[in-house]
Amino acid sequence: MLIKNCIYCISILIGLFSIITLVYSIKNKNKYICNWIILIDIIYILYLIINLIMIGVLYIPVGLEVLFIYLIEFVAGILYVSSTILNLIKRKKLIYTKNNKVIFATIIFLLFPIILFLTFVVENKLLINNSDLVLVYKSDGNGGFGDSKTFAYAIGKDFCKQFDLGIDIGGYDLKKFLPVNAVEINDLNVTDYEIIFNDSWEDNSISVYKNNKEICKVKNKSHYFNIDFEKGFYIKH
Repeated sequence: MLIKNCIYCISILIGLFSIITLVYSIKNKNKYICNWIILIDIIYILYLIINLIMIGVLYIPVGLEVLFIYLIEFVAGILYVSSTILNLIKRKKLIYTKNNKVIFATIIFLLFPIILFLTFVVENKLLINNSDLVLVYKSDGNGGFGDSKTFAYAIGKDFCKQFDLGIDIGGYDLKKFLPVNAVEINDLNVTDYEIIFNDSWEDNSISVYKNNKEICKVKNKSHYFNIDFEKGFYIKH
C-alpha cells in the first residue's frame, strides 16, 4: 500500500471511531472511563492534524480526493470535541470505578495509528534503499483539472514496486530519502534498463527489462497514460 492510502485509511478509521466514541460517551456511567475517553479524544484530534501534516512532510502526492478526507477529519474533529465536552460534564456526576481492561483498550487504540503509519513509511524507505533504480513519472491523463498524477517505482534485481515517499512535485525532494550513494540520472539510456508502460484499460502495467531480459511486470496502482519521465536515481550497491 502507498503511504497516501495509509494516511487516508487512518483518517477514515479515526473518523468512524469518533462516532463510536460519542455514542459510548453518551451511554457511559463510569467516571473512570470518562477520563480515558477524554484522553483518547484529545490524542485522536492531534492524530487527525498530524496525519495531514505528514502529507507535506513526506512529500506525498495527493489528488482531489484529499478534499473528501478533509471533510471526514473536520466532522470527526467536531465529534471528538463534543465527546470531550460531554465527558467533562458527566464525570462530575458519575461514580469512579476502576477497570483495568479500559487501560489495555486505550493503549491499543492509541498505538494502532502510529504503528500502522510507521510500518508503511519504513516499508517505503527500505524499498528505496534496497533498489537499484528509482524512477519518478508524471501521468497527465486527459489533461483536465485534477487528471495529473505523479507516481514512482523502485526497481531491483528481481522486483519493481510502486512507492510514493518523497515524490511530490516531480520528485524534487526525493533525494532527502535516498541513500547517499544515489546518483541522479536524466536519461534511462545510461543504464541497462528499459521501461515499457502499457496504458490500455485492460492491462495498465509496467514492464521492466534489464539487458533485454524482463525482470518484472506489475499492474499500476492507478490508470496512467500520457506518461512523462520526471526524475531518476541509480543506486550503487
